[in-house]
Amino acid sequence: MRHRLPALVLAALFLLPTGPLPAAADTPTHELRAHMDRVFDALRAGEQRVALRAATAELFDWPELAHLALGPHWQMLTDAERAEFTRLLGRLVDTRLLALAEYGATTVEYVDEDVEGERATVRTAVAMAAGRGLALDYRMVQRAGRWLVYDVVVDGTSMAAGYRAQFARIIKKTSFAALVEKLATP
Repeated sequence: MRHRLPALVLAALFLLPTGPLPAAADTPTHELRAHMDRVFDALRAGEQRVALRAATAELFDWPELAHLALGPHWQMLTDAERAEFTRLLGRLVDTRLLALAEYGATTVEYVDEDVEGERATVRTAVAMAAGRGLALDYRMVQRAGRWLVYDVVVDGTSMAAGYRAQFARIIKKTSFAALVEKLATP
């Protein structure tokens, strides 16, 4: 299955962040950096797939991302179908991260964060080796005292919205079962 998720979204997920961090240890920015450091370490590790899965499991709110990626189709699923789709979406994103591990971004600078209750956006600026700058926003939610990423926005394009459009086309042409089959195919 061909996926059109912007490569820069996934490439930026595993960059080694630089720049100042807020002083508090429990800010969304601090937690994002800690998670991204683990993702980056996993990508450099010998057993990348296992290490990456463990790192991204701590970085993303997979059920929230899966819900956003399916949009209204999510409501029609059983709990078992939701769990399977969430697992497959995680595997898809991890596979894309592995494929893009050497993308060519040079630095990530934290610009600011905006916290509204249990939701936050951490804005970053990414410098690319080719000289092009990139605005990258991490949308986060607080769950059980931790901040988790539920969407990544690159220059105004949402990862969740991109998947939602792609998945909706597949479901409309075929079915949800066909989408799951395509995602399950290695």
